[in-house]
Amino acid sequence: MKFPQNKSQKSSFVRLDGLSRRVFLSALGGGALVLTGCGGGSDSDGGEVVPAPPPAVQDPGIFLLAGQLGGAGLLEGKGAEARLPTRNYLSIAPGGAVYIPINGGRLAKVGQDAQLSLVPGPPAGSEYQIAADAQGRLHAFAWACIYRQSDTGWIPIAGNPSEAGYADGDGASARMGCVASPVLGADGSLYFIDKGTVSGMPEDMMVRKLTSGGQIVTVAGRQGLPLERRDGQGSEAGFVDLIQLLGQPDGSLLALDRRHFRSITLDGQVHTMSNANELRTNVSNLVQTSATSFYALEGSRVVQLGLDGSFTPFVGIPDAHLDLWDVNDGVGEDARLQRPSSMVQLPDGDLLIGEDSNALRRINLQTRKVSSWVGANVDRISVDGVGSNARFTGAMSSMSVNAKGHIFVLESYWGSRPDVEAYHQVVRKVGSDGAVTTLPGKLPEGVTQIAADGNDNIFYASGCAIMQLKADGSLVVFAGDIEEKGYADGSALQARFASPRGLSFDQAGNLWVIDAPAYEYERGGVALPSPRVLRLWYGQTLRRITPDGSVTTYAGTPGQVLERPFPDYSPAWQLWNSKVDSQGRVYLYSSSGRAAVYRIDGQGAEPSKLWRSESDVSTFDQMAVSPSGQIFVSSTQPDFVGGSSAIYAMEPGGDLRLVAGSEALGNLGVRLGTLPGRLNWVYGLTALDDRTLVLASEGAVLRVNL
Repeated sequence: MKFPQNKSQKSSFVRLDGLSRRVFLSALGGGALVLTGCGGGSDSDGGEVVPAPPPAVQDPGIFLLAGQLGGAGLLEGKGAEARLPTRNYLSIAPGGAVYIPINGGRLAKVGQDAQLSLVPGPPAGSEYQIAADAQGRLHAFAWACIYRQSDTGWIPIAGNPSEAGYADGDGASARMGCVASPVLGADGSLYFIDKGTVSGMPEDMMVRKLTSGGQIVTVAGRQGLPLERRDGQGSEAGFVDLIQLLGQPDGSLLALDRRHFRSITLDGQVHTMSNANELRTNVSNLVQTSATSFYALEGSRVVQLGLDGSFTPFVGIPDAHLDLWDVNDGVGEDARLQRPSSMVQLPDGDLLIGEDSNALRRINLQTRKVSSWVGANVDRISVDGVGSNARFTGAMSSMSVNAKGHIFVLESYWGSRPDVEAYHQVVRKVGSDGAVTTLPGKLPEGVTQIAADGNDNIFYASGCAIMQLKADGSLVVFAGDIEEKGYADGSALQARFASPRGLSFDQAGNLWVIDAPAYEYERGGVALPSPRVLRLWYGQTLRRITPDGSVTTYAGTPGQVLERPFPDYSPAWQLWNSKVDSQGRVYLYSSSGRAAVYRIDGQGAEPSKLWRSESDVSTFDQMAVSPSGQIFVSSTQPDFVGGSSAIYAMEPGGDLRLVAGSEALGNLGVRLGTLPGRLNWVYGLTALDDRTLVLASEGAVLRVNL
């Protein structure tokens, strides 16, 4: 199901009942939470920026509260405002424009002014590479087919995308397989590598060409030959693993065949370069700067190569010494690259790299300086500070706002250095002035949601218990028992739970807990979950824990041991999360599978359905409920299906009204300022009132004024 379009621009919201918006804003410092700095890519030349005091923010818009913007996405813009997917394969066309294939039939074009725009791309169902012919017309070399850009769009001119194979010939009669590395030859033909019809497992290795007249001709190698290095003419030549073709000043081609340089004349004569020994390492994406020297990618660094086998490190360090998230600009070995995937040379001589991080990086050949050019990386580290000086890892999965207006963010960190713990989770506190501090103590692996009380204590579910991380860093069992599942009300430590989840506090300080059934599968049966779950232990209740530690069942009936198929028990108790409004109404919701929202209006009441998606595919990722009961949901489409992120207000009857972000594809990235603005993946969506939201997106905590 796709979210409905914004049918109206009406600005009315459900009126705030109970606790007023003014009280909520005053709890957050009178609304003066947002800093104007927006972070961006790394800057190795500048010192620490001292942020100005945050201005009062009352106008509608999206504002930065703390952290650094940047990361993967898909968004048009100039320089650091643009967003790029994770892996970027670059091609450069006459005039210096850089092209990057994007999923969903689009092509990213980057001009020499660092402006990224999205233009129509070929209807290719897989990765493709771009090359221009002698007339400057763009061609896309995709699986089993070559497309040409025309005034009316991209048209197939050779091959058939639904029928890979091998056949020379004109246009649609030709057959090809996995094609790569197109290069313009001196005769006006586009030469390319064909690795056969098995994707990812080369079975053939040939050099072929698309002539200016539209014919496909095999130049060297042939179908069915063993993969071995053999010099010879045309079909008698053999290759091991062709990686790249390069045009030479004398009109011939130079091929990188795994670790060897091979020369190929345009009439198909192949010989291994006599003055080149086998390269000592695997390299790719060569950029030739003279008849005998090259720059190439080798893991996460750039090296210099010579035809004589010489090898010199140039920028970056070997993968073995690279921290998993270590990406920064710098000079020479001080720069950090993150698994570069392609490299081209710009008209001004700089090298341009696309990599697993989220910015295109330029390398000056004279100074060896690396600088971000388009897109913005995130410093994936935890650093306390104020506003834009603070840093988050970007793995921010849950957020909670307590009665004091403090924001708490659950943050995960993966490290690969020996001096960094491999995996841990911490809680970061964001104050009303944008100051970020890390709470003492660490959380175990597997925690996905936190709730904070008015004393800055953090609560989370673990096993069959609810744990409390106190403000001083000590960790205690707050309710239940980690190992013993069951059902019992009473004092917190005497109470028993099956599978607690969905923790949230209400205005009175009560902690609400969804207790879902614990599953048990038949011995010797299917190990993975299947449609026939045989036993459901306890659960199927909504529990309330008062500030004095008393646990009571608010709604639902404990299941004890239920032997029935999985779909037969109430769908309300399959839900993972809960929210409570100021009137004591409890909202249960799920964002996985068939998304749904239920509400329980009083003690002992049955859940009533407010909204349910029309398909089994999840249609929103996050939900928030304001004190008045106004529901907000977010929906994000990842970049590989087009890229968009939006927040909707749910109106009576279940209609969804766009309030921030965009549902149009190609809009996945944070754009601060006036609404609707733009958003990236949304985490920890929280409604302070009917017009004020906080959330995590990219590497920052944002505030949205509606």
